[in-house]
Amino acid sequence: MPVPTVIFAAAALAQLTTSAPSPPSLSAIPLPRAKIILRYAGREAERPVPFEVVKGVIVFKLTVAGREASAILDNGAQQSLLDEAFARAAGLEVGAPDGTIVTLNGSAPKRRVSKVPLSVPGAFETEVPAMATMDMAALSKIVGRKIDFVFGADFFGINVLAIDPARRMLRIGPRGGARLPPTIPAFDLSGERPHIQVLVNDRPVSLEVDLGSNDMLVLTPEAWARVGEGVNSGVSVRNRDVTDHTKSTQVQIERLPQVKLGPIQADNVTASIKPWPISQGDGSIGYGLLQRYLVIIDAGVNRMWLARPVPVP
Repeated sequence: MPVPTVIFAAAALAQLTTSAPSPPSLSAIPLPRAKIILRYAGREAERPVPFEVVKGVIVFKLTVAGREASAILDNGAQQSLLDEAFARAAGLEVGAPDGTIVTLNGSAPKRRVSKVPLSVPGAFETEVPAMATMDMAALSKIVGRKIDFVFGADFFGINVLAIDPARRMLRIGPRGGARLPPTIPAFDLSGERPHIQVLVNDRPVSLEVDLGSNDMLVLTPEAWARVGEGVNSGVSVRNRDVTDHTKSTQVQIERLPQVKLGPIQADNVTASIKPWPISQGDGSIGYGLLQRYLVIIDAGVNRMWLARPVPVP
């Protein structure tokens, strides 16, 4: 039986499918480096995964070691992470301290957890030989919801994800299998952290695609100095202090009449001007803006598609 079809009940995406050459109903796809085997649900078992948007980020349910866990989508995280307290409560083997994990809000100690059974119901199941675990209490506080798992770039690299904001559903299939009509705008992704080109004030910036961010756009001060000349929306808020659990950051907020993503014109976009810790690129484009579209991202083949979602009747 073929591997699952990734398809939404929207006329514009009626031809969105994923396919792969292996015929079994559970298709084994090796994950490079980590040697993970993903067993995808067959066509009859495949179904969309419901999600919520909590403080601007996607939160959905998966199963870890037989226990339901709350996860966020964050391709900006270079590796997936499991909450340490959850791992211990689930009876998983947690190792000794093994360095630190650097986040946008500071750093935290990490440990190694082995042999992690994991499944996204309706999508795939696997056993991860080893992954990082850390205390996610601070992340849960920021999101305002208990978070047990971060679905990071390692899983994005081997899957195609289709995110339907209108229906609050996502589908997951094997990388390289997305087939869309040529009328759906496609974008090439570049760099180890996927970047796309966006026109701000008709000037190009290279922005990291960050589904774990609730910002619309983040621009570095250097990028803003290059592209912001003449922008005067009359509603700018300058030097706003944004405080998280570790520090305060001065942020300049600009309301942009429009930005352009290839042939797509996005109107009334908020840009946060602040230092960006990533050495490459001019900032990021977050789910705050991408939620306006049906997003299909296949990071493993460096492609992304955006389409206007069809409203739910």
